Amino acid sequence: MRLPCVPLAGTLTKRAAAAKLGPMRRCLGIALLVMGCLQLGFRGMQRVRVDVPAWDFASVYAAARTWMHGGDPYDLPSVVQTWREAGAFSHRDVSYFATVYPPSSLVTLMPLAALRAGPAMVLWMALCLALLAMQFAALIDMAQIRRGDGGRLLLWGAALASAPLQFGLLSGQLSMPAISLCILAFWCAGRERDGLAGALLGLACAVKPQMAAPFVMYYLVLRRLKIAGVASLVAAAIWAVAIGAMSVSHVHWVAGWSQSVAATTRLGGVNDYGWTNRFRDEIIDLKMLLIGVFHNPLALRAAVGGVTIVLLACYVGGFARRRPATSRDQLLALAALSALCLLPVYHRVYDAAIFTTALAWGLAELDGPRRGAAGAVLVAMTVFLIPFDSVKSLGSRLHRLSALGQSWWWQTLVVPHYAWGVLATAIVLLAVMACRRTDEGPERAG
Repeated sequence: MRLPCVPLAGTLTKRAAAAKLGPMRRCLGIALLVMGCLQLGFRGMQRVRVDVPAWDFASVYAAARTWMHGGDPYDLPSVVQTWREAGAFSHRDVSYFATVYPPSSLVTLMPLAALRAGPAMVLWMALCLALLAMQFAALIDMAQIRRGDGGRLLLWGAALASAPLQFGLLSGQLSMPAISLCILAFWCAGRERDGLAGALLGLACAVKPQMAAPFVMYYLVLRRLKIAGVASLVAAAIWAVAIGAMSVSHVHWVAGWSQSVAATTRLGGVNDYGWTNRFRDEIIDLKMLLIGVFHNPLALRAAVGGVTIVLLACYVGGFARRRPATSRDQLLALAALSALCLLPVYHRVYDAAIFTTALAWGLAELDGPRRGAAGAVLVAMTVFLIPFDSVKSLGSRLHRLSALGQSWWWQTLVVPHYAWGVLATAIVLLAVMACRRTDEGPERAG
């Protein structure tokens, strides 16, 4: 008769410990939330005063609007001229505009491209914030974060204070709605609403293919064929409309898109991972970490491929050890997959906003049997609390740091700090997956 009292006593002890830590977590969550809101407000007003706010959205909006009016969306002078005529911030510097988005992305922005620039930017921001709110609600439900223990405030505060979300919202990045759609698809999949999950994932694939496509493969491997099939059909339908419209309007999009991408990756370009790019500290890519050691391009590609294969093998091994059965396990597996997909190819720091999955998992597990692993995941992600342009700003203001900026150790260890953060987070998540026992029971809902 005494045996059933043991787990009950353990549960009460955990809840008592959580209750004691609740006020501390709430205070930290509120502090991060205030810091995040202040940063967004300050940086947002800076952009409004001197530059183009939501600059990434502005370039894609102008390209889609150019296409709507019969022009070539990959002809940069035409896109810039369209922006000048669109109404808002028309005389600001747009030399950094790049027409690197595929036709499917332009199609998804067509409803906003029909509007003047001002209303389009306001509606875009409202859409991103609404999807972000739904994303947080889905993560809280999937991670089973209890009300009142401070975990929800920590999730909102840490996410909004992080560089990926700050950068993504301020730049109006298409990654923001794409990531929200992916996470909402994860939630729908956990509720066995496979058709809706597939539709959301397919729409995300159309908005930002490189962010959502790996998750279609994930559900295909899990034999959730309805999710993968619906996602593929929705994405293919949008692509078919986009390619058909490009053909009708006589736009040679493959050549135009390829030339635009090549222009951004040339020596000193905004997407160049080499030392000559002044925006290099915003890039997440294994090449950023290895170029200081492997100077030969062929050797660099081989090194990136080797590291990727090792990490992928660890993921497959951990996945085979125990397939995700609970919603928290699914969050863990999806977060680890996100990290693996960010590392081998070019991404910027805003794409790491997908790590809200890892953040939610870590916060939920702080009071559970895997609290040590959860703490390690959260520590690995603290680098994302560094403001996204701090390294570049410090280097431009402090002459000594500016001189150090050309040294090997600074360029290899300091500048790619977000890339190091992604790699560290990936390693910790893979270690957690590898250490899961096959006899672990499902997590308690709390």
